Amino acid sequence: MRTHLLTCTVLAALGVGGFVGSIVASSGATPDVAAAAADPALVRSLNDLTTEVAIVKSRLETLELRPAVAPAVDPADRAHRGATREAEARAAIAPEPQKPVDPAAEKAAAVAAAAKELSPQLEKLLAAGVPADDLRTLLAGINQSGSQEGAIAAAQALVEKNPNDPKAHYVLAKACYARCMLESTPAGFEKWGGMTLAAWEKSSEIDPNYWEPRFERAEYLTYYPESEGKTPEVITAFEDLIKQQGGSSSNPRYAKSYAHLSRMYLRVGDREQAIRTLRDGVALFPKDSELQKQLAVLEKH
Repeated sequence: MRTHLLTCTVLAALGVGGFVGSIVASSGATPDVAAAAADPALVRSLNDLTTEVAIVKSRLETLELRPAVAPAVDPADRAHRGATREAEARAAIAPEPQKPVDPAAEKAAAVAAAAKELSPQLEKLLAAGVPADDLRTLLAGINQSGSQEGAIAAAQALVEKNPNDPKAHYVLAKACYARCMLESTPAGFEKWGGMTLAAWEKSSEIDPNYWEPRFERAEYLTYYPESEGKTPEVITAFEDLIKQQGGSSSNPRYAKSYAHLSRMYLRVGDREQAIRTLRDGVALFPKDSELQKQLAVLEKH
């Protein structure tokens, strides 16, 4: 009977509420049940049970109000999501992709920068009269830095400012020649060599007595093959240069005019004239080893 009463009491507590419900439930029970309800010990037990049920009910209501628990996440899936979020963050802060480099534009910018740097130096050189030693030093620096085309651009600007100055054109010729010496293709030699010859020729036209451009142009042409047909022009050029030198030995480079002219005479088969030219040169430059060697070979054979 007590078990039945406890069952009814629990049901009443869950459905109706507290001890009152148990009394209501027990009011329709048998006399044994009513008698049991009069037992003080039983009443205390029922009250305690009612309290505990109320606590459980309150906790259940609290749990019903809580948000649903998120399902467990697989560690591998968590790592994948983390990597994805990291990649997205990197993409958000990554710089915009750079445009492809244009080699032609890059080279043009480098040439312009070199020309800007060299222009004041060329202007200073021209103002000083283009001293041979200063020009040699400047060209050595240009060759070392690899800024030959920048030097050409600066020299062209110098010519534009001083179109009637033969030395400005000579500086341009030297800059072009430095670039030509780097070339390894026929097209490159034709381009830079043509610019060099044109600048030398222009300088000589402005000042026919300007020995350096006349000599260097004639010397450059000695390296042309016979098939180019330049030999007669070269012979005439060196004959004129020797006349201009007037038998002077003041400039060591004058000795080269005799050496080159002798080789040109040999090229056209005039051995006697070649020997006479060398003897004239040795008389003026007795310590010049090149003239001595050439003469020794011709006289021996």
